Amino acid sequence: MTEQQSKVLIVDDHPLFRERLVQLVENEPDLSVCGEAETAQEAIELIRTTLPQLAIVDITLRESSGLELVKSIKALSLGVPVLVLSMHDERVYAERSLRAGAAGYITKDQDATQVVSAIRRVLSGAIYLSEQMTASVLRNLTTSGSKSSNLAPSID
Repeated sequence: MTEQQSKVLIVDDHPLFRERLVQLVENEPDLSVCGEAETAQEAIELIRTTLPQLAIVDITLRESSGLELVKSIKALSLGVPVLVLSMHDERVYAERSLRAGAAGYITKDQDATQVVSAIRRVLSGAIYLSEQMTASVLRNLTTSGSKSSNLAPSID
């Protein structure tokens, strides 16, 4: 691992998927896998010992929920951003993931270049959602924002 490489922790309960994700990350010259976990407990231990720059977390884990793990990682206050990579419907879980403290959500049906793009976006400090999900969230915000602005008290 060189100085410029960002350390990535991979948390998924499927060994074959983890193995492929490790290969994907390791093929990038600026990224390196610092650990793999299949449970939330293993992930927390690895975060404390390896201090990754990013954790990639699945929603479904052995013995616990990935969303609970996201909350636990945030509670550690180590500044480790989380990208949720899951097979679950983005329309249902992306917003839940962000509310739990994740910095992004991508589905497992995306191609490798899109996954790498999501990783880099979150590592840069930005939020990652698909274009469709971003449009949906912004639409909801502007719709609810215009309704609530009518309720705001006026200041004279």
